[in-house]
Amino acid sequence: MTDFLALQCAIVQEYARPDQFITQNFDYEWRNYSFGLQPEVDQWEAAKPLTVAGFDIYHPSAQDLTGKEISFGGAIARSVKKDNYFILETEAQGNHGWLHYPGQLRLQAFSHLASGSNSVMYWHWHSIHNAIESYWKGILSHNLKENATYREACTIGADFAKYGDRLKNLRKKADVAFLLSNESLTGLKWFAIHPDLNYNDIVRWLYDAFYELNIECDILSVNDVDLFSQYKILVTPALYSASDSLVGHLKHYTENGGILLSTFKTAFSDPVLKIYPDDQPHGLTDVFGMTYDQFTDGVKVGLKNCIFQNSTNSVKNTALSDPSADSTDLSAEGIRYWMELLTPTTAQTLADYDHPHWGSYAAVTENHYGAGTAVYLGCYFDKATLKDLLTYIVTKSDVALPEVQYPVIIKRGTNEYGKEITYYLNYSDDSATITWHGRDSVMLLQDQPLRDGDPITIDGWGFVIIEEI
Repeated sequence: MTDFLALQCAIVQEYARPDQFITQNFDYEWRNYSFGLQPEVDQWEAAKPLTVAGFDIYHPSAQDLTGKEISFGGAIARSVKKDNYFILETEAQGNHGWLHYPGQLRLQAFSHLASGSNSVMYWHWHSIHNAIESYWKGILSHNLKENATYREACTIGADFAKYGDRLKNLRKKADVAFLLSNESLTGLKWFAIHPDLNYNDIVRWLYDAFYELNIECDILSVNDVDLFSQYKILVTPALYSASDSLVGHLKHYTENGGILLSTFKTAFSDPVLKIYPDDQPHGLTDVFGMTYDQFTDGVKVGLKNCIFQNSTNSVKNTALSDPSADSTDLSAEGIRYWMELLTPTTAQTLADYDHPHWGSYAAVTENHYGAGTAVYLGCYFDKATLKDLLTYIVTKSDVALPEVQYPVIIKRGTNEYGKEITYYLNYSDDSATITWHGRDSVMLLQDQPLRDGDPITIDGWGFVIIEEI
């Protein structure tokens, strides 16, 4: 696929004028919508002959709109060319059940810009009258007449025309980066942890928790080792395949003051998926200050002695219904799918297993290595506990933890005029009131001045865009 795309680009380039660019639409792992890293193509390699990266992002809407797919997809899109990108397809009325509530089409469009896109294009102009995508509805319905979607799209176009020069080419800089690997994705496809837990599930488990805490994250490939030092926290979700060179860079990153956050199945095999014959995780036992040689399914197992939790010292081992469920759902507490039996050497245990037979083993560890810190998650557990753990890690770092959290999402960047742009995006039916903490600024769409300490009210499924003066 990579070679074929390069061949196509070379042919087009023969005829392209110097002022013309080449793009094409990449997509993601598909689960009836855009979900995770594309499993069939290494997009970092495939994007090299393109001028601008282009992507398609589709997602649930109406009551299920969260902005997570827009944010995660945008982070990958920024990553492949280390630049802004185009959204070449996203939904208008979309697939069955995706008809947007009033205001959501605008929220979605500006969410793309907040993540670094320089365009929002819809699939498609009007709903078609035959063939397989007859019910993948466009801006216009089958009668080809103006409707609510069309009128809302017109407001987006008008705002882009008026404010686009302030919002395009947004430069973003995160403190946290995710290290993603197509080889690891393939390895965990061939050698599955659990039928219901694949590589992208683990990636999104972590990414979505950071998202809900309002901590923006970049994405790196395994070839972006020269960029590691730019980040305060480096996350390696299930980095199953890792070369000795990559392991060395992870050690160097941590030794020089970085915070390395890794999960189970990190550094288990080499780049051709041959399992390393030494202590796990390969080459990193001194970094994490622990090792393990046994693992099993998490069945009726919980966590205890969780020093990163303020409210409780134990996570119940009740049966899980949905590990992404709200923290008020006690059935969502505990461990599911996978657990490694960790034996600390120099590491501090952050949580033990709550189980009559596995209770002597650590589940989560933290180790100081050189000037940095390495945290290892030996198991998969519920989202509420994960957010407690991430809060603990972030609080010990100098990464800012905003007071505002999901469903109000904060996105920041610097525009072409060198001014900081801040988006507040409300993914909720309910209005929200927040307090502005920052320099003298202006709310762009309202043309309203803003001073430090001023309150801001954001309508349900609404947003505000703030530009510093």
